[in-house]
Amino acid sequence: EEVKARILLALLEYSDSEIQLRRDMVFCQSLVATVCAFSEQLMAALNQMFDSSKECEMETQETSKRWLEQISIAGVLLNFQSLLSLNLTDEQSMLEDTLVALFDLEKVTFYFKLSEQEPVVANMPILYQAEGSRQALKVYFYLDSYNFEQLPQRLKTGG
Repeated sequence: EEVKARILLALLEYSDSEIQLRRDMVFCQSLVATVCAFSEQLMAALNQMFDSSKECEMETQETSKRWLEQISIAGVLLNFQSLLSLNLTDEQSMLEDTLVALFDLEKVTFYFKLSEQEPVVANMPILYQAEGSRQALKVYFYLDSYNFEQLPQRLKTGG
């Protein structure tokens, strides 16, 4: 216990609280953006409207099913875009923040659970809960029974 306390004190002594605060803020913002974007895509897939071109209903159903299978096997791919320039000091700092946020997001894991309560918000069939820290964060998506049943088996069982 004494060794743990000494290590903690040493870490606190040599850490810059301003940098840590900045990293925490960037992580929170990137996490919220990631969860919101993923939720929208997930709900589109569960509602079998993944492809916005409504030319053939069969294609959208198949595309939705394939996307759900893909994320159950390979995980989620995120795409971040920026119009920032490396030539400007302020914008270079923003790009550095984005890079750190992406590294931190690699430690976030999504899990799906069956919601046992009524939706808190009307017409919102999904609830969220986060556990852990930036080093290992779990985000739980609680889905109503109809949407949960549409998930691939691997996602239902936490795989």
